[in-house]
Amino acid sequence: MILEPLTACIEQAKERIDQHGPLLRGSEALTRYVLIDPLLRALGWDTANPELVIPEDRGDRGASGLADYALLSGGRRVALLEAKKLGERLDQAVEQALNYCNARGIGYMLVSDGDRWAMYKVFHESPIPIEERRIVDLSLLSDTTQAAALKLLHFWQPNLGGSSGITAPPAQPEPPAANLVSAFAHWTPLSQINPGINARRPISLRFPGGETRSIKSWRDVLLETAGWLVNNGTLTAQQLPIRGLGFIQSEPKSARDSRQVSEGVYVNTNMGAERIVDSIRNLLNHFRINPETVELSFE
Repeated sequence: MILEPLTACIEQAKERIDQHGPLLRGSEALTRYVLIDPLLRALGWDTANPELVIPEDRGDRGASGLADYALLSGGRRVALLEAKKLGERLDQAVEQALNYCNARGIGYMLVSDGDRWAMYKVFHESPIPIEERRIVDLSLLSDTTQAAALKLLHFWQPNLGGSSGITAPPAQPEPPAANLVSAFAHWTPLSQINPGINARRPISLRFPGGETRSIKSWRDVLLETAGWLVNNGTLTAQQLPIRGLGFIQSEPKSARDSRQVSEGVYVNTNMGAERIVDSIRNLLNHFRINPETVELSFE
């Protein structure tokens, strides 16, 4: 099973950071060799197989600059990974990877310093900031080993390599990690959740029918639920405003608090966790969807 060697590799990486942190913080090459390469291999990306991984990749379009890693499937680049030495800020890596992916028409980009790992969707149907295109964000040291492993499943080679979204715009689907996350996560129905008691951070959201989303906060639960209702045609801009659901608007309430879900549908996210959960329940009940059928897993 993928989780057993993956969790062992994560534990080994944590030990290496503890033992060799000063050396790793001084060398990107050492960080890659000691931390990043082993995790790539544990996720099915054989770093010695150029049909899967090309280090220092220039691409096949004559693009300038070298990407630290290109991840391939069927002879096509499905993602680029930009690496930094342990502890280095990842801002520059995000910018570099985004430029490389845009120039090469590659749908996903990963950045890592060996401890922190993040994954972004490069192309989006609407112009939103790159941070809002982040699919996965984790830290081996800060997350539990199980939580980190579940998030890293998004990078698993049969999963990411099997994604159909590998070329340029318009939009590309998120990699299908849902089945694997569902298999290993412990799920709690939304109807049974009290954020005041369930203080752990939610990491996955599952809708009726098994569709699963990776999340990082309670705000994401609200946004993803509204997005799911829009995508399946249940919630439309023409229905707004809806009495009793003032957090959903046809126009942004404020630039800081409102997030666009689709054209003409905005969600106010300036709420605490308990109010967010109540709002989601009210939203689902309005459309006669039992909150028992929407589930969350936690760290």
